[in-house]
Amino acid sequence: MVTPRTLRTRARILDVALDLFERQGYGSTTVNQIAEAAGITPMTFFRHFPTKDAVLVTDPYDPLIAQAVGAQPTALPPLERVRAGLLAALGDITPTEDATARRRVALVAREPSLRAA
Repeated sequence: MVTPRTLRTRARILDVALDLFERQGYGSTTVNQIAEAAGITPMTFFRHFPTKDAVLVTDPYDPLIAQAVGAQPTALPPLERVRAGLLAALGDITPTEDATARRRVALVAREPSLRAA
């Protein structure tokens, strides 16, 4: 079970990492810098993200979308199930989550080493 504290820590790491990536550049930012700015240890960083690039390329919406598509009536045609599932899953995204996702996408688009991911 994911605790509220775990979610807060992960969100803080993500926010701090995005700030540093935007200010210093992805390549110039280290995990140690992210951990220090977030007030955690590097080990805590790695409990939440297996690698530095995972901060940007891990998609938290994939499981939500899969669950929402799976929850659609099986009598619907497959394409309609996907469409309805996407609308259901993405309709619950808050403006803050949307802004964070846009920041992540913009950073990945600027970083050639992450584009394939």
